[in-house]
Amino acid sequence: MHALVLSLSLAAATSSVVPDALAPPEPIADTPREPRYGFAALPLLDYTSAFGMGFGVRGSMQRYADGRKPYQYGLTLQAYGSTSGIRRHLFRADVPGVLGSELRAKFAVMYERNLAATYFGIGHHAQIEPRASLRRYYYDDESPDARALVSYPIFGAVSVAALYQVRQTRIGVPAGSLLATERPRGIEGGRYSSFTGGLIHDTRDFESNPTDGSLIEVSARISHRGLGSDYEVAGAFVSAARYLGLTRKLVLAGRAAIDRMWGDVPFNHLGDLGSLDVIHESGIGGNDTVRGLLHNELLARGKAVLNAELRYRL
Repeated sequence: MHALVLSLSLAAATSSVVPDALAPPEPIADTPREPRYGFAALPLLDYTSAFGMGFGVRGSMQRYADGRKPYQYGLTLQAYGSTSGIRRHLFRADVPGVLGSELRAKFAVMYERNLAATYFGIGHHAQIEPRASLRRYYYDDESPDARALVSYPIFGAVSVAALYQVRQTRIGVPAGSLLATERPRGIEGGRYSSFTGGLIHDTRDFESNPTDGSLIEVSARISHRGLGSDYEVAGAFVSAARYLGLTRKLVLAGRAAIDRMWGDVPFNHLGDLGSLDVIHESGIGGNDTVRGLLHNELLARGKAVLNAELRYRL
């Protein structure tokens, strides 16, 4: 199967300060200033010969106030759909300093329907079969998802954090697909609810686009029927990332991470990494873990990631 893919992303911003997604926030001045807002908008447009035209928009807003880092609150909204029925919608809120305290809360509600979710098998899968259509590896995944994360600093740059997530999945299994042939655990879909708790050591200079500092996470998670889940799973996660600014625009970033899962893990969660990040896209593959691999391309109970990249700021 051959596919043509075209994409276009155009950004527009208007603000009394630079939008947080594009540059580090301004330093806090010695004299108080009035609260101010930052906005950014990104039209989404793409085309693939397999799934047609895609249209959408992504926007964010932050309210900045003296003494509130990185901002008083931030909101993100995305709506996206394609002519073939693919959908990716999300709303996310980030509130540092809840009610004037040091407690930080993040909330996200997402809905995704992916007609080209991929399943290549469990473990280190073999090469794609010669002359086989890529559609043999596709299935339909429809998943509403809600997450809530709270964190609180306990000393220095160390915070304790807790994340609750619930995801309801409907899986469509095409006849003749590899998923239909192997029928792994979880093919019937259902609800997956989990609770994650752990510690975060964060010295990044700027969360959205760090140029210096590090991020270390240690966490454990559980999915249980008492949490409203159809599956009983446990997991542990350790990760360390380091960012080093080589020049004003060139950054060297590196990360090492290990994740292990136990229990009746459904196949579409075998790629999960237990990150305490409410916006984290799970799985090995994609821009969150290893660029150049398809999202969730590698599935296993045990995962290890070691990668580095050079980032240049245009």
